[in-house]
Amino acid sequence: MSMGYEDVIENHRAILVEAGATNVSAYIDKLCSNHNNNDVFADLLFEGRSALMFLKNGFLVEMQESPDINIGFAGYQLYAEVKHFRLKEQDRIDQVNMEAFQDELIPYGDTVPSEVVAAWDQVVQVAKRKIKQYHKNAPYILVIGSSSPNCIDDSIIRTAINIITEKISNGSWPQLKKLSGILLISPEYNIGGKRNVYFYYAHTVGNPLTQTIIEKLSSIQIG
Repeated sequence: MSMGYEDVIENHRAILVEAGATNVSAYIDKLCSNHNNNDVFADLLFEGRSALMFLKNGFLVEMQESPDINIGFAGYQLYAEVKHFRLKEQDRIDQVNMEAFQDELIPYGDTVPSEVVAAWDQVVQVAKRKIKQYHKNAPYILVIGSSSPNCIDDSIIRTAINIITEKISNGSWPQLKKLSGILLISPEYNIGGKRNVYFYYAHTVGNPLTQTIIEKLSSIQIG
């Protein structure tokens, strides 16, 4: 029997509290306010899973309304905004094509035909929309949770961070200087790389991360 939303919320609350998160009530309030919207509710559940990921990797975590998560490590503070990319129609189309042409190499992950905008530009647009959240004098990271294995993967995030870095360098988007990088939580485990979490640092940021924090973010894994 599947759990009702009250049980799901209570389960998330208990797990986060036990793991050491603070101000969990702020997060629970968001879940309760959006339990009737399945998509938004799922997005918010991912926010909690992201917080748990940080906790399990040795970070201190405070849940917030905005920005989503206050993160601490070794006396250093930064903030995280979380964005969940849901399974896309293009993922379904690609899966059908891959099953139909199993012996052929076929292109996949191109969101332009179905959504007009390329996947890397979608990530860049999210970063720009989040500018209004960058109001504190501390570094920010954007946490991207992907449920779109064909369209939002590590190569797409790498391209997006390169675009953002270039725009910051040439003065086009000065507001994004506070964005220190993007952390991708992939839906698939890379056996060769032995990882499913990828951190990409924006080297032109106004609030640079210490090497210790960069290495810590780069070492995050989900079991």
